[in-house]
Amino acid sequence: MTIFTTNAPLWVAVLFLLVIPFPVFLIARLARAGAVASGAKTVFYTVLGFFLLYMTYVTIACLNGAFELVSLPPRIMVLTAVPLLAFLLVVVFNSGAYKRILSRVELPDLIQIHIFRLIGSFFIILSFYDALPRTFAMIAGIGDILTALTSLYVADAIRQKK
Repeated sequence: MTIFTTNAPLWVAVLFLLVIPFPVFLIARLARAGAVASGAKTVFYTVLGFFLLYMTYVTIACLNGAFELVSLPPRIMVLTAVPLLAFLLVVVFNSGAYKRILSRVELPDLIQIHIFRLIGSFFIILSFYDALPRTFAMIAGIGDILTALTSLYVADAIRQKK
């Protein structure tokens, strides 16, 4: 088993590990808010449990070298994004509970949740330590930051019916 490290300092890795659960909690909280009206009280823990299982799967795959082989399409996409997308499209989006929850969540709340994309600032930080290509990091990082900040403005504009 090979573990890859970058030139990024330890504080960047620790800070990233501390903030990466933030989007999961935002999603779980939003699902709970939509489920309260429909009577589903366990949805918060179901969402957290799902993401915990998914992150455990990805961690085990990574530690076992599943993503080391360079290929097209990238194995990390095939082994992580494709199964997640398939599960969401086939199971979650077709469930009655999902539809009930989504119908009770306000549109501004769905937009505002994109504040989690401030995590994209890590792309820029990593580029300063040559852990990511600078062009990619700047485009992706600035795009994520702008999306996060404008989500607040757009959500507020919708609330005010502008």
